[in-house]
Amino acid sequence: MESASLFDRGMVFPTRRIMAIGAFLLLSTVLLFGQDNNQTISLDENGEATLTLENLEDCFTSTICIPSRAEGDDHAVWLSNNTFAGSSTDFLFESGAILEENADGTATITGTLYNTNNPTDKWQVELYLSDKKNWTDWSALGRSYKDERNFAGTSYQDWSYYIMDLSQDSKLIGLADNAGKTLVLKHAPASYLYGFQIGQAANSKNANFGLSGWFSYSWDGVNYHQGDFNLDLDCSDREVTFEAEETEFDCDDLGENTVSVTATDQYGNTCTQEIIVTVQDITPPTVVTKNINVGLNSVGTVTIAPEDVIQFNCNGGGGGVSVPEPVPGAGSAVEFFASNCTSDNC
Repeated sequence: MESASLFDRGMVFPTRRIMAIGAFLLLSTVLLFGQDNNQTISLDENGEATLTLENLEDCFTSTICIPSRAEGDDHAVWLSNNTFAGSSTDFLFESGAILEENADGTATITGTLYNTNNPTDKWQVELYLSDKKNWTDWSALGRSYKDERNFAGTSYQDWSYYIMDLSQDSKLIGLADNAGKTLVLKHAPASYLYGFQIGQAANSKNANFGLSGWFSYSWDGVNYHQGDFNLDLDCSDREVTFEAEETEFDCDDLGENTVSVTATDQYGNTCTQEIIVTVQDITPPTVVTKNINVGLNSVGTVTIAPEDVIQFNCNGGGGGVSVPEPVPGAGSAVEFFASNCTSDNC
């Protein structure tokens, strides 16, 4: 059985489809959602269908967390040696900082840091992490974990462990009164005994979900100093909106249509995917028949064409043909009344 209408746009009657009128009624008219986001929508009685987007799965492959200082400590980032006059060693994030963990085992932290004693001592963080491992794989390399305040318990077995990405420079880029300066960050310790650890109680300061990691940096390229990240992480669900290049479909779109859908989250990140929207017509036509008188031919048979018994002529206005009817008490006067006509949504 074909998924197109019983009657095509030219109203040419396909005899083989007349048997399918009742069968069309068995199909559902609701929007069907597949796990891969491909969808099937059905035309309504007006030959129109709308693609709905709110139930789509987004195409993001990363997890977003908002970093802040670990509760119980005075910093998000600590620089053991700070040459900025009047500044402390402690830095906090301005709003807008993000940790993004990607499906390929990489992660990034970006955001603006300001000194707790001097707000003009500011830096843009670009921290690149890679080579994500679980505890089994991490410890198999002879590596360990940090638990400075004994909050971890056995949670370290569930943490994720990263090293700083060797393929690109992690750095602090000077802002405000630090404009023009750049501090390149190196993984510490250089032996990779400890990594950047993420998980419950992983920030080394409390039992919250968070991150900690050590790095080294230099003001002069000769003398190196220690720094670290100690973060609480708020990994709330993404708030995603969708926009499609096409959402309205009609009889011209019967069958498969490739539609591009873009997802945007609350941080302004976007991803785009293509889905297949299958448009089907499951609305049966309204068939209006007419009575005819026929006679058998010389061999006792008669041939009847579809147009002989089905009212196709819809040109009379009012939704049907104009049929003359006598006007009671007016002699031979007649008026024309519209009668029903076979119709279809496509």
